[in-house]
Amino acid sequence: MHSLPRLLGALVLSCIALTACSGPDPTAGSVFVDPDKASLDGVTAALVLSPQTAGIDEGKPGYIALAASDGSLSLLPTKGMDRGLLEFADSELFFSDFDNDYVLADRLVSSPSPKPNVQEALYVIDDEAVGLYNDGFTDDGYNEVVVTSGAGESARTDVQGAYAVTARCGDAIFGIAPTSGPYLTGEARERFDAGDGAVGQMLTRISPGDSELLIGTVGVVDSLQPGGAAACVNDGVSYPSFNVSGGESGDGAAVLKTWNIASGVLIEKPLVTETGEPFPMTAEDMLFAQMAPEPVDDGVVWIVPGGRILSTDLETGVTDVVSTVAHESEEASLFLDQRGNVMWTAEEPFGDNVDFVITETDLLSGTSTEALRIDNLGGILSPDLFVRDFVLLD
Repeated sequence: MHSLPRLLGALVLSCIALTACSGPDPTAGSVFVDPDKASLDGVTAALVLSPQTAGIDEGKPGYIALAASDGSLSLLPTKGMDRGLLEFADSELFFSDFDNDYVLADRLVSSPSPKPNVQEALYVIDDEAVGLYNDGFTDDGYNEVVVTSGAGESARTDVQGAYAVTARCGDAIFGIAPTSGPYLTGEARERFDAGDGAVGQMLTRISPGDSELLIGTVGVVDSLQPGGAAACVNDGVSYPSFNVSGGESGDGAAVLKTWNIASGVLIEKPLVTETGEPFPMTAEDMLFAQMAPEPVDDGVVWIVPGGRILSTDLETGVTDVVSTVAHESEEASLFLDQRGNVMWTAEEPFGDNVDFVITETDLLSGTSTEALRIDNLGGILSPDLFVRDFVLLD
């Protein structure tokens, strides 16, 4: 995982003429890449295009879309990965589908690697990719799969827990998940068995190791938080959260949660304005927020629906609106990818003559400059093929 630069990349959907998709396969007229001839030569940006898990189960393909500096695209076929992620490190592009792990540089290297077809996280550590994949409920809890791949080989381990929030601290990967399996105990277990769905929360180390290593747990948790890669600073994994029954009125309160990876202790700090008032935030905004995986200016950076880029001070919880990302479509929505890039996409981004624009936005000033326009990307998308992630190659 790279350090987050001051400049973020924003993918803005510009709807020139949004029309319904025509034909059963919008990719039919695309330029396809022969895997034996694939390379990053001339590639400026890469995107994951994939069906949802049901479509993958039906055999519908996915692609890595390789964009040149003129905005033209070529498609590298894959078997698909719902919520698939990309990492670009040391001039190599790492990605996976449900049957293989890949590294693309001057050539494409693949390694057989059967796994679930829903991805939760991806990090690159010492030339190896560490991916996390959602395997679902088991007879005693919840299972996810950690796959470590590199040099044409892949290794798999199972871990207990549904890890929507992960973080890299040094060379280790940590995850925050609802308590499950042997870790669901006490009041949380009693309420869970009674059918009210209450669980606690746990911090574990999910890599390296042959299984998860429990670091700490807390009791019944009634909160919402965004998923994705969180920031790790001074041995603390920090992320925004919304306590549903918190606040003076009992209507909920936004907080900053920090788990200490050594002690397992969880500390919460209210999110406040510069004047000490509760920072205005709804549960829905928090649920659909996106986090930057690295701090910027000693603050956790995150983005909420509506385009507000927020920065929360790790020591005080003071939260500022750094800027608001402009966009051209009133129907556009915002999310943040794993490398810290801002991405805009419309609810129905399908149809000919729909361009995607990658811009760089300064977090402090909010000013943006266009980095790349991808021509007619909407023309190859469909309800069976979505943009899942993208990365600018540096």
